[in-house]
Amino acid sequence: MLTIAVTALLTIAAPGKVAPDEPANAAGYIKRDGLEAGVRNFASDKLQHRRYFEGGSADACTKPILTEPGYEGIPVTDCTYVDSGLQGWVRLASVPADLMSDWILNAAKLCKKPNACAAKLADDLWESNNYSFPIAGIIVERGNSVGGGSGGATNLMFIHGVTVERPAILPEHAVLDIELQKRCALALLAYSNGVVPAPVSGDPNNSCAKIAVVRQVSRPAAVRQDIYISYGDPKLTKEQRASASGPTCPAESRKLNWLAISRSGFIEGWKSRHHPLIDTAARAIDAGMDGLGWIDCAKQ
Repeated sequence: MLTIAVTALLTIAAPGKVAPDEPANAAGYIKRDGLEAGVRNFASDKLQHRRYFEGGSADACTKPILTEPGYEGIPVTDCTYVDSGLQGWVRLASVPADLMSDWILNAAKLCKKPNACAAKLADDLWESNNYSFPIAGIIVERGNSVGGGSGGATNLMFIHGVTVERPAILPEHAVLDIELQKRCALALLAYSNGVVPAPVSGDPNNSCAKIAVVRQVSRPAAVRQDIYISYGDPKLTKEQRASASGPTCPAESRKLNWLAISRSGFIEGWKSRHHPLIDTAARAIDAGMDGLGWIDCAKQ
């Protein structure tokens, strides 16, 4: 299971449990159905139910008027939901099963053992983030998940598929006002896009005006900065990749540009059916790497 900030997405979400007559994991689907059909059937089965952060019904999500660049033509929804006693607002780019399958299958072609590579990608990406790309907003996670706290369910802020430091106006474990978290998330989104955000009402210390710390993992690829540096865009040198993202540890060395890399990877993947960061994960898997996501910098 992927050890990153969103590990709890699988365990929190009641929908998507394996039916008694279905294989338990992607490897089982591939063994039963073959590589392509197995991946496609696995992704389709996982995405046949609403994920918890999409709310309990279709009414929980609405189509926004987008102002941030790059997401034109991509289905985006604003969703409100309640989970583990907390409530969240999140702007999601919805990944259909056929596109997620293409990303996994095309990445697996980079591996010497494509069946095993595809199975690991399909399982890890689902367990990491339920095949989601949160553009901005709060994802509620259980406190015992990596990246969460130890005091129960935790509010985690995401921008362009990456967890960022939660503004001080949004307490870690409290029930948050939906409108406040929405305004704060959109202010951080504007900042990430190079725009100076307007002050957020209800945030006297302007904690929503700047992203102070970028966390580690880009969704849905579920890779951290160090994996990108070692196995990312082959058109760039390792030094260029390191300069662009900064290393995973120490935390203060990570760069805001990691959000732009995450964003551009998702948009490129949508247009080309090849997700560059999922390709990165495949190259790492092919090289024998296992834990591609969150790491404890204190132990490095």
